[in-house]
Amino acid sequence: MGESTLEDRSHDGRSFLILVSFTLFGVGVQAAKGYYDFDWMVYGEDLFIRWLPKYVLYILLTVFVAGLTANRYATHWITILFLLFSLILHETDVIEQNRLNFMFSPGTKMNTDMNGNGLFTLAHGWYMLYWFSLAVSLCLVGLWLWQRGTLTPLGKRLAHLKKQVSPVTLVLFVGGLLGFGFCGQRIYQAVNVDNHFQTNEEARTEAALYEKTYSSYRYSPQPTISRFNLQLDFYPAERNVSYTTQLHVQNRTLLPMDTLHVEWMDFSALRSLSVNGKPLSLLRQDTTLRHALYRLPRPLLPNDSLIVTAVGTLQHTGYTNGDPQPELTFNGSFLPSGILPYFGYDPRRELKENQYRPDYGLAKLTHRLPAPTDQRASQQLFASTQALRPDYILTISTTDGQRIVAPGKLEKEWQQQGRRYYRFRSEQPTAFSFHLLSARYAVKKATDRIAGKPVAIELYYHPGHPYNTSHLLTTARQALDTLSRWLGPYPYTTLRIAERPRYDEELFAEDNVLVLPENHGWIATYVHPVIWITCTLSLRDSSPSSLCSRPTSAERRAIHSLLDPFRTIWPCVSLSKHTVPKRFSTI
Repeated sequence: MGESTLEDRSHDGRSFLILVSFTLFGVGVQAAKGYYDFDWMVYGEDLFIRWLPKYVLYILLTVFVAGLTANRYATHWITILFLLFSLILHETDVIEQNRLNFMFSPGTKMNTDMNGNGLFTLAHGWYMLYWFSLAVSLCLVGLWLWQRGTLTPLGKRLAHLKKQVSPVTLVLFVGGLLGFGFCGQRIYQAVNVDNHFQTNEEARTEAALYEKTYSSYRYSPQPTISRFNLQLDFYPAERNVSYTTQLHVQNRTLLPMDTLHVEWMDFSALRSLSVNGKPLSLLRQDTTLRHALYRLPRPLLPNDSLIVTAVGTLQHTGYTNGDPQPELTFNGSFLPSGILPYFGYDPRRELKENQYRPDYGLAKLTHRLPAPTDQRASQQLFASTQALRPDYILTISTTDGQRIVAPGKLEKEWQQQGRRYYRFRSEQPTAFSFHLLSARYAVKKATDRIAGKPVAIELYYHPGHPYNTSHLLTTARQALDTLSRWLGPYPYTTLRIAERPRYDEELFAEDNVLVLPENHGWIATYVHPVIWITCTLSLRDSSPSSLCSRPTSAERRAIHSLLDPFRTIWPCVSLSKHTVPKRFSTI
């Protein structure tokens, strides 16, 4: 037993030295490439707090296996195969919950500069305590069964197990099992209950149930939002947001409406819904599928309007199995327009995978888009079925130290009782699809004349990512100048480019706001200026020349893909009469 203890300590020491070597090697590579802003806290947290405990857990598991087999070769093969199968089962989603896969904890690849480990700092602590409780008990069993002296079969060692158990080790063993059970219950409550974890099968079952229950209301007449006023307050430290909104809605159908179908975002609560200050009568509320029916005080006739006032909240608590909940974070919240109530049946919540639909009694989908003869779909914008192009006023507040980025023209900014307030107003009607951001931003601004009109360009970036801000400002000016000559004058007085945590690869362009995750141009230094499209482009002369020629279909598709982020700014794009450069480069 003494030799095994020394060997275990040597394994711990090797793990520590390996991690130190990784750190020094990484720092050396960064220094060789000219980067000297070493973030030792990140290295320490990731390698020594997140990974070192997992190595120790693996060592404790190895002791357990070695105690059972009493054979070093069998122990090596079993532990290696166990690790490989754990990884495979995790990556293939056979085991979807981290609490069912030894050593795993959520958020392994979720560290961001803006939000750190976010909610996964708390999650990792609970999961490590959970697994260590089990690993200590397993390790004690391995030590009790440890081969001593001549080779003895496992059965005989089990028969003499009582002799190896001391009161101290027995207390540790029982304490480990109790700790494992307690932590498992807390993790289950936080992940499965409080944060609504669903397996893939459970998610498909809910989607099918939603479709079966409410698809009959797919074509029920529902109002369209013509303008709205939103007052919203961020509380990032508590991961809470509260709002009040006045939605000016209109009946654009040919039928009267007497019932509102209302849905709300997961983790949100619709506190009240009223018309002209009078609460609506609740006919039915389905909290499982987040769908409610309200009776209007009087039928809404075709072309008539009314104001619906909604009060609601969004609250995140604890931690999840892997979802970073990016819409509401400690730093870098990215809140979608889905926080507002949704009127009608939402086809986005249907079960989309044809391979599973027959299993739930649903017919396979024959197309993903509405039929060309669908008159209702032809009257809606693809970006949102809730509105055409509404006007809006946004009054947003956040904690002192953070800034708000939102679409529209900033009319006013002020501070009150330790909070920062912003008021934005639409410069022109726009699609009902937007995001609101709150973060500890540094700001860099520039003003240029684009097509004879002054346009302010604003960069909102993480203070630790100043590397490419000058390039981004230059690029934005060049893009605005080129695209304004190509597509028409830029319709806003401001262009905002904002950074958000790198939880995904999605890029967003909404109204006059472009949002890019950290790993898209913010965290690396470019030696040469970044230019979205570098070329000589002339709209005034469409005749072929040595520099320009009429685009091929492949070139047309490539350029359209480059301009996708700008389609909400310039809705109408046509290349039929334009010439394009024979050579162009992108980011």
